[in-house]
Amino acid sequence: MFNAFTRLYVKDILQMRESCQVSGIYFYNSHPIFKVDVLGTVVYKREREDFFCYGVDDGTGVINSLCWKDEPWREQGDPATPGARSFGSSAREDFNPANELKKLRQAQHSSSHLEIGELLRVRGPVKTSRQQREIMASTYYKVSDPVMAVQISWMMEVPQLYRECYDKPFHLDSSAQNPNIQGGSASYLLGRATHILKDFLKVKEVTRFRPYDVQDLLQPLVSRQPQKTAAEQVHIQWEEQVFDTLLI
Repeated sequence: MFNAFTRLYVKDILQMRESCQVSGIYFYNSHPIFKVDVLGTVVYKREREDFFCYGVDDGTGVINSLCWKDEPWREQGDPATPGARSFGSSAREDFNPANELKKLRQAQHSSSHLEIGELLRVRGPVKTSRQQREIMASTYYKVSDPVMAVQISWMMEVPQLYRECYDKPFHLDSSAQNPNIQGGSASYLLGRATHILKDFLKVKEVTRFRPYDVQDLLQPLVSRQPQKTAAEQVHIQWEEQVFDTLLI
């Protein structure tokens, strides 16, 4: 869930607990949340030079969404200059690159400039600014839904996600929680590596270290593996990738 765009209700986004250790990380039912995916109606709008601020209402609450204007599109001027029209007409009468570019810009402008009452889908990380929750949009666009097919599909999918995932408490594998349980899995390696790093920080009394400072400590987790059959080579490669990730 952490790397996914979580489809939470706005009321849950506004109420979920923020991490005390890592800024920008939130918890819903112990699930770590970083990015969300919201579909709702624009109920207010503010425009600044660099961004739009839309109030998005999904029926459970209203949240601010900061939607940055696309800089390349905003800075470029009208493509339909006399020179561009001359180029298009001299090349082919049935295809004018300048006109097509202008249409593309108009379509982009239409999808990113919303008015009150229109349907907006916004995806991005959650931030707390001035004690208010807001979404820093990485992707946003106007949703055309004349027969409400998108909204009906959304209202059916989100409750199912809550039942099957979000409302179930988050638990780590026992092998990850207890590094002494050898399961021969990536979870076991991660648990052992965490235990080793905690001991290293405690003994050395440091808060920062470089990857090669602990390379010798973590190397046995990979090198002291029993001989594997050919059918298990893929699993070995996965464990080595986990080890490399720990050293980044």
